[in-house]
Amino acid sequence: MDDLGAEFLQLYNELDHLLQKITGERGGVPFWKRLRIAAKKEPVIQRQLDDLLEYHELRNAIVHHRSYPKELIAIPTAEVVAEFRQVVQRLSAPPRVIPAFASEVHVFSPGTPLREVLQYMYSRGYSQVVSRAEGRLRLTTSSGITRWLAAGVNAGEVPFESATLADVLPFDREEALQLIARDASIDEALAVFQQSLERKRPRLFAIVITETGDAGENPLGIITPRDLLVEE
Repeated sequence: MDDLGAEFLQLYNELDHLLQKITGERGGVPFWKRLRIAAKKEPVIQRQLDDLLEYHELRNAIVHHRSYPKELIAIPTAEVVAEFRQVVQRLSAPPRVIPAFASEVHVFSPGTPLREVLQYMYSRGYSQVVSRAEGRLRLTTSSGITRWLAAGVNAGEVPFESATLADVLPFDREEALQLIARDASIDEALAVFQQSLERKRPRLFAIVITETGDAGENPLGIITPRDLLVEE
C-alpha cells in the first residue's frame, strides 16, 4: 500500500475515534453526521468541514473498491495528507492560549494621566492598553482616543494636559475586549474573533487571558487578530 494512502487511512481512523469522543455518538451515527455535530463544538472542524467531508468521500471510494486493500484506486496528495494530519493533531492535542500568548500585561488605573498612557503606547508600538475600572478590565484603543480628541475639538476644547485615562474610557465600547480562560485552545480564541465579525457586533480589538476568564482576575496575556494571523 502506498505510504501516503496508508497514512491517510490511519488519519481517518484517528479522526473517527476523536469524533466519537467529541460528540458521544458511536458507530450507529454516520461519519459525516458526526462531523457536522462536532463542527458545532470544535472550531478547527468547522473551518475544515468541507475538506473533511471530501476526505470522507475519498476514504469510502478507496476502502469500498474491490481492489482494496491490495491496491488503492486513488492516492491522496502529500498536501492533502499534511493538511489532514494538522487537523487531527490540533484535535488530539490542541495548542492552548497559555503558554502560546503568555505575556506581561500592564494594567493602568483610570486616574493615570493620558500623556503617560500615550507615551507607553508609542514606546512599545501598541494600539491599545488595558485598564481596570470599577473592578473590571477595560480596553482603551487608539481609535477611542481619536474619538475623544474629535469630541473635544467639536466642543471647542481639548483639555489634554489634565486628561486622564478615565476621560477616554467612555469612547471605547466594553465589547472591544473579551476574556478567555488560560486553558482555552487557540482555535477557540480564533472562533471568538470570527463570531464577533459574523454577528456584526462592535469591533473586537483584543482578547485578554485570565485564569478562568473572569474580569476580576489578573491578565496572563493578550491576543489580537494580528497575533492569530501570525500564529496560523
